[in-house]
Amino acid sequence: MARDGSGRIAEVYPAASRRRWGLGPERSMAELCAAAPWLRCGPAERAAYDGSEHAFDALIAALAARAVERGLTRLPSGPEQTRAAAVEGWIHVPRAATLPSLP
Repeated sequence: MARDGSGRIAEVYPAASRRRWGLGPERSMAELCAAAPWLRCGPAERAAYDGSEHAFDALIAALAARAVERGLTRLPSGPEQTRAAAVEGWIHVPRAATLPSLP
């Protein structure tokens, strides 16, 4: 497994993804759906995500994984970051303003 962010397996951090996408610290489906108008979910799904921080974080992680798949995250830059990432691993954080372009 490539730990440096170049492989098929990616590490993401939901809180960092929310911040980068300009979402507030509260886990809110209303805010997420406003920022990603293409995201559709019914009342039951919305209630499940709003009612569980774990479910909401899993949704954000899935969206961040989509950003990785689409090449919309930052990879290590320069030899120092590349060396550190090879040992410590790399957390993919989406580029700003990419949430609307994920579908």
